[in-house]
Amino acid sequence: MEEVIIKEPICEVKTVGYRDEIQYKANDGTIFPTKLRAEDHEKRVVYKEKIDKIKHFKTTYEYFDVYTWYFPANEEEFELVKNEIGFYEKDFDKTFNGELKINEWMGSCISDHGDSFGYDCDIYTLTHIKEEFNKFLKEFEGEKNVQI
Repeated sequence: MEEVIIKEPICEVKTVGYRDEIQYKANDGTIFPTKLRAEDHEKRVVYKEKIDKIKHFKTTYEYFDVYTWYFPANEEEFELVKNEIGFYEKDFDKTFNGELKINEWMGSCISDHGDSFGYDCDIYTLTHIKEEFNKFLKEFEGEKNVQI
């Protein structure tokens, strides 16, 4: 991926009533009360632009959790995806299903299940799902009256 340079937020003074107020404008025009918040916003925008360029899609089947799937093509994309799917989150209760690799579809579902015990993060690879599905189908082999 190309190197992205984050521009400094623009500092402006705006008169509000009888006083002057310092504001910081991010490159997209969003106004913030502090330079730090404007810089954090810029970093999130750049991060989102990088993530959006990686091959990905969402599964949105009725009755199932929504999973976002990514296909990282190089080391930089791989690290971005691991961050995005919750791999580095310390406060998540994680379940890993398959080995994460470059050039491998990987996805996750992050949910709180409506409880107050924190977030669950299920991370899968497509290879793992295929292996598990094939095991499941083999359980039906030899069973009578089962059509696959």
